[in-house]
Amino acid sequence: MHPRDGKDKWFSSSPVIPGIRGRQLPEGMLVCNFSVERQGPGLMQYSEVVTFFHEFGHLMHHILAVRPVVRRRRLQCGGRLYRVASQMLEEMFHDTAILQSFGKHYQTGETIPASLIAKMNAASAYGRGRWLQGQLWASYYSLQTHNQPGQSRLRRSLEGRRPAVHSLHAS
Repeated sequence: MHPRDGKDKWFSSSPVIPGIRGRQLPEGMLVCNFSVERQGPGLMQYSEVVTFFHEFGHLMHHILAVRPVVRRRRLQCGGRLYRVASQMLEEMFHDTAILQSFGKHYQTGETIPASLIAKMNAASAYGRGRWLQGQLWASYYSLQTHNQPGQSRLRRSLEGRRPAVHSLHAS
């Protein structure tokens, strides 16, 4: 659960044994790298809790997705269904009532203030507009690349646009 030499430095969830209906129970694992507390209780950072639940969602998807037969290592779902449980568990940490149901100071028992949750949500949303602008440009570029009959037309269509987009990322 903590970082150490030779260990992957990321958080992840991986299937170990696939579930096969009536024959085999699924098994999975979480690889985590929580901050190491040398003294006192094992407290986690807010981002670590969110990441843990996100990866736990992937683990639950693997555990609950028992199939009649195994064809591939990872369950293949339509679209982004594989991410649904992980996104739901991650997003619940923006809800004041949910956070206050268990988010308490470890010494005083004081519930996490709603004003602090509001500030955390605002900080989480900061920069989304810039990110979305970059995504829109990438989508536009992709459409222009795959929707044009020739390179010269693509170059003409992007002429003058590229510097404006690059200036966004430089600031």
